[in-house]
Amino acid sequence: MLRNPQNSSGPREHDPERTYRIAARCYHGPDMTNHQRSGLPTKGTWPLDDQLIRLRVFGTEQTYDLVPGPAVQIIGSSSGCDIVLGKRDGTVAARHARLTRRQSRWTIHAIDEGAGSVCRDRVALREFPLIPGLEIGIGQVMLIAESQRSLVLHRALARLLGFGAAQRAYVDRALGTVLTTASGRSALMLYGEGDLMYVARQLHRLALDDRPFVVSDPRRLRGEGDARSARNIDDPMAAFTAAAGGSLCFAARRLPDGFERMVERWRRSEARVQLILCDRAADPVLVTAADSIILPPMSVRGRDRLRIIAEIAGDAAAELGVDASSFTGTDRRRVLESDAATLPDIERAIHRIIALRHWGVTPASRKLGMSHGALFEWAVRRGVVPGSSRSGRYRDRSRHKPRAIRRG
Repeated sequence: MLRNPQNSSGPREHDPERTYRIAARCYHGPDMTNHQRSGLPTKGTWPLDDQLIRLRVFGTEQTYDLVPGPAVQIIGSSSGCDIVLGKRDGTVAARHARLTRRQSRWTIHAIDEGAGSVCRDRVALREFPLIPGLEIGIGQVMLIAESQRSLVLHRALARLLGFGAAQRAYVDRALGTVLTTASGRSALMLYGEGDLMYVARQLHRLALDDRPFVVSDPRRLRGEGDARSARNIDDPMAAFTAAAGGSLCFAARRLPDGFERMVERWRRSEARVQLILCDRAADPVLVTAADSIILPPMSVRGRDRLRIIAEIAGDAAAELGVDASSFTGTDRRRVLESDAATLPDIERAIHRIIALRHWGVTPASRKLGMSHGALFEWAVRRGVVPGSSRSGRYRDRSRHKPRAIRRG
C-alpha cells in the first residue's frame, strides 16, 4: 500500500527495546474485572458459544462424542463409565467426573474431591461450565471441548502450522492462544512470512465472526475496508474505539505514534478487544513470555501444500457457491509454481482461479472486489486466460454480448 500522505511524521524507526517495553505491557494481564457495558462484549467474554459436540484428547485425534440424549455422562477409568479414559498412572479415578447437560449447555463436576479433581486452565475446581476450545484436566489427561466453530478454527490453524502428528499439540496450544487473546485477556503475537495481517483477519473472522477488524498502520492509506482489505485508521486511539468488541492489528516494526497510550487504555478498558501484533522474525524473549504463534515457512511444508490447496479449493468453491470441480489439476500446478510462497498467496490464487473459471473476468472481478484490469493481468501472467494484455489479443467475452446476425 502507498504511504498515507496525511501522516507527515510517518512511522517510527524500529526500536527493539521500545517494542519489548510495549509488548511487556501487553502481556502483563489486563484488569479482568467483569464490568458490564451495554451492546459490547466485556473483557474476558469467551468468543465461541455454540453447542458442544465432543471432547478430544489434547494433541491427538482420539474423540468422545457428547451424546445429545442423556442428561448425565460419567468420565473415569472404569469400563462402566460413558467416557473411559484409562487409569493413566492412577491419576484418573474409576468415577472421576460427571458431565451434566441442561438444555444445550454442559457442566463438569468432580464426583469425589478425594479421588481426583477437574482442572480448568490448570486450576483445580469443583465444577465449571464447558465452552468450545476449553482445556479440561482429568488427572494427567487433558481434554478439549469441541464445537462446530472450534473445529473450523482448529482446521485453519492446522493449515497454518502443520497437519502431522508432531504438530498436533502445537495446533491445540495455538487454538487456546487464539481464543484466550480473542477474549481480550492478553495480546497475540503472530510471527512468519508473507501478509500476516491477512492471516490475522482470517483468524479474527473464525473466532469473532462479524465483529470489527481494524488495522492501525501509518504506511497504509486510510480506508473503510472491503472484501480485500481491512479498515485502516492510523490514529491508534481512534482505531481502538472502532475495534471495540473485535480485533485491532498492528505491524510490530512500524508502530504508530500514540501506541503506548493505546495499550494503557486497552489494559484499563472494560470492552473486549483482541490486540494483535505481526512481525517477520520471532523475538526469543517474547516468544517465551507472550501469547505467540510462529508460522513455519511454506517452503518446509512439503506435501502439506497439496492438502492445503485441496482444502482451500473446496472451501473457496463453497464460499463462492460453485462446483469445486472447476479447479483442475492444471490449476493446482499453477498455484504450486506461482503462488505457493505463503498461505495468503495460495488462498487468493485459488479464489481467483475458481471465480474466473465459473464467471469470466468481469463478473469474477466484481465478486472478488478487484478491478477488471488487475484480475485480467494476473490471470494472463499465469495462463488462466489466453492472450496478452499488451497486444490486446484476448477479448473478455463476459464483457460483450454477441452481436445478432442479420439474415437477408
